[in-house]
Amino acid sequence: MTLKSFIYPSIGSNKAKNLSEIGNIVSDLNTALEKYLRGEGVKDPQGIRLPGMNEAAEAVKAFKAELKGSKDDLAVRAGLNEKGHLALALSGIVPRKGKPVKIDDEIVIRKEFAALVDEMKNEANAVVNLQKGNAAVDNAAAGQAKKAGTAASTPETMQLRGIRSGNVILVAHGGREEVNGTIIGTKLGKKSAAELVDLLTENSDKNKVLHPDFSGTVWLFGCFTASGGIAPPGDKYDYESYARSVWELLKRKGFTKAVVKGNPGTGRGSSAGEQSSVTPTGQKDYDRLKKELAKLNTDMEAATKVLDMLDKAHKTAGTKLADDPKVAALSKKIADMMGEAKRLEAEKESHVLKGLVATYGLKVR
Repeated sequence: MTLKSFIYPSIGSNKAKNLSEIGNIVSDLNTALEKYLRGEGVKDPQGIRLPGMNEAAEAVKAFKAELKGSKDDLAVRAGLNEKGHLALALSGIVPRKGKPVKIDDEIVIRKEFAALVDEMKNEANAVVNLQKGNAAVDNAAAGQAKKAGTAASTPETMQLRGIRSGNVILVAHGGREEVNGTIIGTKLGKKSAAELVDLLTENSDKNKVLHPDFSGTVWLFGCFTASGGIAPPGDKYDYESYARSVWELLKRKGFTKAVVKGNPGTGRGSSAGEQSSVTPTGQKDYDRLKKELAKLNTDMEAATKVLDMLDKAHKTAGTKLADDPKVAALSKKIADMMGEAKRLEAEKESHVLKGLVATYGLKVR
């Protein structure tokens, strides 16, 4: 078989890489594949099964051992063959028992890869705003919808039936509670885990519920949806995290291939669709710093108002503001508070990681 399109070592080029130049073929191929898939418009290139990858790696290892000490080399390429399979091709001359042997091997890494790429490119996504009218939620939902290439809907207008392997992104504020010293997510959009799963699976209008063969991702886009401990934190909640509970309930209803994602801490979603979360270990420190910063900002506002009043008083009296000793002391106090606020903000933000999520279930395609 012959490669018809090329992914490795360069996308779109049949220029090969010498076998002797290759270090870790698995790592090289995975990097090249991710670049290729993103270039093809696949938004989530993770979780793709590559059954032939081990065979490809063993072939590379065996040929490298056979050619050790030889001046001969093999050309290595990877791409799609005429059947649309993802394959690794090795070609060249190998001296065996003093005689040159022509090598033209092709190892299939994933059958029907081209069809899989087309399927992933055409995956449908839904973004559901569970708290329409809330400015922060509206902004996050709009950002996620833009990133997903769709329009944000609501529970009344959502259409989930046509989504089989894409993403259902539920955007809302998350609830939290501290149980036995553990911060745990309790609700999303004021819905318990059971109520949320009912929203996704129980409706007389079948267009509003998940397809029975749904194998995509339910993204719980809200604060603390994946906060919790390794073990159940107490009698009040019988789950280690809200997201895990949603995942378990979906499995009980037959959605065994579904994946559920959530935020381990305070979550954020920008108008550009960027997502970040506070780390589980940094959440309490983040909360403390946030309170300190809020108090400091209130104190700064109060001090600034006093300074403004002094300024108005001096203008009325026709005296110089700079000659008032109270002004110098107050200005210094405000400057010191601004410096402290900058420090607290930096320390608070050090607990935030871009793209941090917790995942329940394995997405395999």
